[in-house]
Amino acid sequence: MKRFICAVFLLFAAIAVQGNIPNVFSFLGAKPDLVLVVLVLYSLGSDPIVAAVMGLVAGVVEGFAVGTSLGSFAFTRMLTGLVAGFCSVHLFSENLLVPAATACLLTALCEGTFLLANPQVATQNAWQVILGESVLNGCVTALVYGFTRIADRRRKVRLIDARIY
Repeated sequence: MKRFICAVFLLFAAIAVQGNIPNVFSFLGAKPDLVLVVLVLYSLGSDPIVAAVMGLVAGVVEGFAVGTSLGSFAFTRMLTGLVAGFCSVHLFSENLLVPAATACLLTALCEGTFLLANPQVATQNAWQVILGESVLNGCVTALVYGFTRIADRRRKVRLIDARIY
């Protein structure tokens, strides 16, 4: 439960940071979706049901922050969390490329589903933005996952050192 509450706090922090990302960090007209990055990273370490609930929470939070399409955000993020939870059961490993590639594919799935559920932009431009967002989310996921792995290893070393002395 503590981990879930911490992840929800990270979702709110991601919403706050996401609105202030400068245009320097855009690729093919898209910026990284930090809420989706937090969702994918959390869901890859969870079982499918908890990941789906986290996706629902992420969708509701992002929908309220954006102010439109609350149902579309909730549905697509819940679906993404569920698929990421299933990926964690069958696919997840300690390799850095697996979470990054999974984040790319899940971003494309999530945004493609969102486009089908809520077609508000030109389709040709939308696929370019989805591709750019997928690449950026994969890169951000690789960076964040790498930092969390390093921090986790340091924490474990400190725990072992504390037990030895």
